[in-house]
Amino acid sequence: TCNSENMLGMHLGDGALYIYRTGGEYENIQPLWDWHRLPGTTCDQSISNLVPGNKKCRLPADFVGGVGDGTSGVAALDYRRDALSAKKSWFFEDDAIVCLTAGVTASNLGPVLTSIQQSLLQGEAVAVSGPVSGKVGLKAGDWVHHAGIGYLIVQGNTPVVQTVRQEGDWKAIFPTKPGSPQSGEVFSLWFDHGRSPRDQSCACIIFPGVSVGDMPGLARQGDIQILSNTPELQAIATDHKSRVRAVFYKPGRLEWTTAQVLETDAPCIATLVSSPQGISLHVADPTQKRRELHLQVAGRAVSVKLPTDGEAGKAVDVTLHIH
Repeated sequence: TCNSENMLGMHLGDGALYIYRTGGEYENIQPLWDWHRLPGTTCDQSISNLVPGNKKCRLPADFVGGVGDGTSGVAALDYRRDALSAKKSWFFEDDAIVCLTAGVTASNLGPVLTSIQQSLLQGEAVAVSGPVSGKVGLKAGDWVHHAGIGYLIVQGNTPVVQTVRQEGDWKAIFPTKPGSPQSGEVFSLWFDHGRSPRDQSCACIIFPGVSVGDMPGLARQGDIQILSNTPELQAIATDHKSRVRAVFYKPGRLEWTTAQVLETDAPCIATLVSSPQGISLHVADPTQKRRELHLQVAGRAVSVKLPTDGEAGKAVDVTLHIH
């Protein structure tokens, strides 16, 4: 915060994800926002002081980063704030975003929520059960559509969708400004993990640019498979399992067919694309600490020299040819 601005922004760097299609989704929503559930974040709802500061903004875990291959990518965050911890990853595919949260654990806190969206209400919000008015409970397999964006609930306890008029004041964010009360209709989607959760997880697939009529088919026939959503490993497969994205928070092994296995001797983020010609691998060390990574890819040992100094954390591309 500077010059008494951004006085509620402590969670702005905690894994927020904003989805823009028109540019107006969040325009002047700031006084209306519930700043405890910014889109994408997992937060304790009982924190009363949201003023950012050096000690509050610098979180202790160093596993945070991503890998991209030019058309798709992965971002991941080992989230720890006070007594709350969670593993969070986002998989960006051609026409979908897969949001995974695992290992949500906290003690002596208020309710812990994982927010998927909190934007201005634009038109009608529709759930699988019909138009949304007020707060509506959901379950795994349900879907929601709003403003050209679809949301498919894949797993998790107590998902909730809400449309409601929210009120606020710019003065809460910029105390030096004159009071300016605001109100407006807001669309929200979140998972409620309750108080003092233990190892909870949730998963949601976001489909930007779809119609409400597309949602039943996307819910039934989606090509995206969640291979793992645990505190140790979050991974998905697409394109009939020819594309795999994985976040290893510790050394581990991922097997998605009897012949396709990826193993690593250290935490990393990896994307793998298989074709008749070979395997294309993109791998990075989000901690920026290691100089080398040892992998087993489809039965082949691969040693990857990792970038250092100013390039640390950058992805390395590896191609394995099939002869």
